[in-house]
Amino acid sequence: MTKPVIVVGYLGGMGRRYTAILDYLKYPWVGLEWGNRELPVQQYHSLILATPTKDHANHLFDFANLNVPMLCEKPITQSKYEIDVILKNNLKVAMINQYAFMPVGAVGDTYYDYFRTGGDGLEWDCISIIALAEKKPFINNKSPIWKCQINGKQLSIANMDAAYISMIDAWLSKPAPNLDYIKHAHYRVLEGFYEKGSYLHPSPIDQQTATEQSVSHDRQQNDTSESSGHMPTVKRSNRARKPN
Repeated sequence: MTKPVIVVGYLGGMGRRYTAILDYLKYPWVGLEWGNRELPVQQYHSLILATPTKDHANHLFDFANLNVPMLCEKPITQSKYEIDVILKNNLKVAMINQYAFMPVGAVGDTYYDYFRTGGDGLEWDCISIIALAEKKPFINNKSPIWKCQINGKQLSIANMDAAYISMIDAWLSKPAPNLDYIKHAHYRVLEGFYEKGSYLHPSPIDQQTATEQSVSHDRQQNDTSESSGHMPTVKRSNRARKPN
């Protein structure tokens, strides 16, 4: 019998994303809301933590006694002290990094610009981009169109949606901590490895390309919702699926 995944904060925005992905992958899960520590007595595959950042460190230590791998939403914390304590205790935790499953570049400039920013602040929202950048990235929150380039490679929202699915699928196949990445990513933000502000004023051609990309994505989403549930092409593991 397949062991279920615990999703803590399953009613929040990111929690709903992860439960939707688990349903799409036909993988069982058990949901917990913030502050709830009571679980049915059984064995679990792993835990996905999608609660507010301020609660992450406490939750990680609270659930460590389950002795299952934990996948935590980013950032884990804004505190260097809490990161150092997590590293010192060698917790079995990995941090979300969907960008690792996107076609990022190897060389070139990195930038991000989108008007929507979470409560943690722009630099913490961009922690994965900052961690992957070869050169200090430019981050901004002005553009009404989602724009992201990592090491010279432009990305799209469709890339993002597919990458989340590939990331969770890989986690289900082989859950493993990424403490070195956690340290690298958090220290980069804490040390200010980024520039706030516009990267470039896009040319009319760039603006037209971005608009066409956005319109194309909207059409794709509409087509998907009206079809039988097909999703963007994603990398899939050979992990056995729960039967329908």
